[in-house]
Amino acid sequence: MARPKKIDWASAQKDYIQNTTLTYADIAKKYGVSENVVGQRAKAEGWIQYRKSIQKKTIQAVEGEIIDRNSHINEMHVNLANGMASLASKQLSIAHRQIDNAEKERGKNNVSLNDKDIISQQRMKALFESIAVAVNIQRVAVGLPTSIAAKQLPVEKPDKTNLFMDDDPEGFVKLLAETITALEEK
Repeated sequence: MARPKKIDWASAQKDYIQNTTLTYADIAKKYGVSENVVGQRAKAEGWIQYRKSIQKKTIQAVEGEIIDRNSHINEMHVNLANGMASLASKQLSIAHRQIDNAEKERGKNNVSLNDKDIISQQRMKALFESIAVAVNIQRVAVGLPTSIAAKQLPVEKPDKTNLFMDDDPEGFVKLLAETITALEEK
């Protein structure tokens, strides 16, 4: 009767667990034993459960790394959006003060957004759009909806259809301020 072959079972188990494509037949062939012998040893030592456990831990570790990376990216985006919104809000506040000062000096009816000492309509529109983008980024980052129905905003709609008209700078600035306040409160 032939003596049983001396097998490095620790290496066989390691090969099986580390390479999830290997079968008992592959291990048997590599180590020169029958598939049945490998199957019995694997069953007795729980190779399948150990392989699954290692796979699960690996998946959890990778998922954790992905979550950490995404959280870091999300945090960077929020910080950028906060800075962007703050800068645009400050610029709009300056514009509002400029309009107030001009109205005090010249009277309410003698002020236009085309005045060289007051911010332009295009710049105000760009600032408002910057704030809207920043708020949208912030909302995405915290999982809030990115659109708000007009009826939810506590803003009275003016009769005019174009708020970027020269003849209503106060209404434009007021609507911008109210909309920004409403979005920041949400």
